[in-house]
Amino acid sequence: MNNKVFKSVVSGFILCLIYQTSFAQFGFNMGYTYSKPMEEMASTIRKMHGFNLELIYKIPKSPFSVGLDLGLSGYGNRKLDNFTVVQDEQIQGTYDLTINNYVCDAFITGRVDLLSKGIIRPYISARIGVQEYHTDYILENPNIQHTTECPDPVEEGTVLRDVAMAAGFGFGVRIDMGQIFKLGMGNNRLFLNIESTYLSGGTVRYMSLNAPANVVPSNTDMPGLAPGVSTITHPYHTGKVYQSKISMTNLRIGMGVHF
Repeated sequence: MNNKVFKSVVSGFILCLIYQTSFAQFGFNMGYTYSKPMEEMASTIRKMHGFNLELIYKIPKSPFSVGLDLGLSGYGNRKLDNFTVVQDEQIQGTYDLTINNYVCDAFITGRVDLLSKGIIRPYISARIGVQEYHTDYILENPNIQHTTECPDPVEEGTVLRDVAMAAGFGFGVRIDMGQIFKLGMGNNRLFLNIESTYLSGGTVRYMSLNAPANVVPSNTDMPGLAPGVSTITHPYHTGKVYQSKISMTNLRIGMGVHF
């Protein structure tokens, strides 16, 4: 499934949600995400920290829910002060350069509630979607303060980007905070959500600022590079390119509101 097909599926899913607003129970979860890579990916990415937002549609009179989960997690950051630029197309001088490694993901989710009543309600979940791995740069002039007249960096862009499909399953609990604290908003409205998920997917290429120095990149036939080349040389960032299958566990902790 390519990106166009996935975007069409997501768009159709959102239209279905809008069409059935008068018949459904909606909600959303938002919170912190901790990801721990496993297997080969664990040798190049130690951990990720980020946040997620999940929109949920509860199928009436059933224990089933479906949703759309969007997330952003970072796993590497480096800032270089007084970085010297010598490119012809850019004004020569010294700038502040920031390099970021991060992951964007979008998943269609499904959930089955094991209990429909009570303060603590366990559930099992599944998800399928895509993860997109980025290494981006931001070039800023340290002598210019960002204002409405000059809101943007001098330059920003992407060093490397790759995407792969992934799927996973997990277990979670929702804790009804309305019942515990007697908030006067009724039951089944405000929840503390805790969920652990295992995620596995296709092969993806990425860079990692925090990878151990002794890791040997696994990379062949990188688009734009000769076969076997294991580094990217960019005017603002040079580094190793790693290749592995997506494999990790995720822990999500956040608050959820149901309408």
